[in-house]
Amino acid sequence: MRRAPKAALALGVGASFLAAGSYASFRLAFGREAKNPLHFLERKRGPAPWEVYREKFRYAGEELKALPHEDVSITSFDGLRLHGRFWPAGENAQRTVLCVHGYRSGSLWDFALAALYFLDLGCNLLLIDQRSQGESEGQYITFGVHESRDCRDWACWLEERFGKDHPIYLDGVSMGAATVLLSVQHGLPESVKGIIADCGYTQPWEMLDCALRRNFEVPGAVVRPLLRVVDVWCRALGKFSLYGTDTTEAVRQAKMPILFAHGVKDSLVPYTMSVRNYEASSGGGELFLADEADHGISFLIAPKAYRERLEKLFGCWEPAAGEKGPHTIEA
Repeated sequence: MRRAPKAALALGVGASFLAAGSYASFRLAFGREAKNPLHFLERKRGPAPWEVYREKFRYAGEELKALPHEDVSITSFDGLRLHGRFWPAGENAQRTVLCVHGYRSGSLWDFALAALYFLDLGCNLLLIDQRSQGESEGQYITFGVHESRDCRDWACWLEERFGKDHPIYLDGVSMGAATVLLSVQHGLPESVKGIIADCGYTQPWEMLDCALRRNFEVPGAVVRPLLRVVDVWCRALGKFSLYGTDTTEAVRQAKMPILFAHGVKDSLVPYTMSVRNYEASSGGGELFLADEADHGISFLIAPKAYRERLEKLFGCWEPAAGEKGPHTIEA
């Protein structure tokens, strides 16, 4: 007769620990004010491979910020003020590229080098702060679920500004790649002519599953039950779910070409996720794998090959050998 109360007590204590642990995990992974969990990897393993190029990114970002641009904003579907920065390429701009940064990052970092190249190529630039990051409002990062609707709204804003005949391209890195791919399922304006998805993942839960096992060495027997409980907090507080959102399914609906880029040595997102997304795409496009690149630095490691594929996507000629614009920074 005494065992039942003890069992109930143990069960209650276990449930309390699980609830507390899952809530803490939710806040760490998705809360705006939480410290970047990837910093744990830096302490454990030393600087990430892309940190070696910090000065190059910083220099390019400072040069970009010094160029004439304007701060712009829109209101999201759920009432958040979303912030962006717009750089004009001049009166004869050929197209506009909407750049979407990754998880707990920023466009002035993720696109510092590529942005200068785009300007040289005659592209207007719109660099946005994803919700709950940078100067955009919001409490929770949703791994592309709500951000993809924001991306669609930014594309609509660009079409209203420049007209339906002005080509728009979406460019996302890491979580930003998932954001631009998922935006397809929300009905992009017809002026969106192509997408660049650099080191993107397949599904939010699969990305977190992989990261916890591969980078944080959480036992497999713990990961999936933990994610299921964390998802309860996601749905209750963040109004999104880790499950049911699939970039692979989204790209099946795409009618525009997609350039999938990924570093084979990516230590955060397995390059096989981009391979799977590419194989599911139906609108044409290309898969570019940079053999020596880690996460998010394929453009830096293989600039010529990357630029060739971008210019093919844009339908413009490649510059003559050795030619470059005033803002292009070589690797």
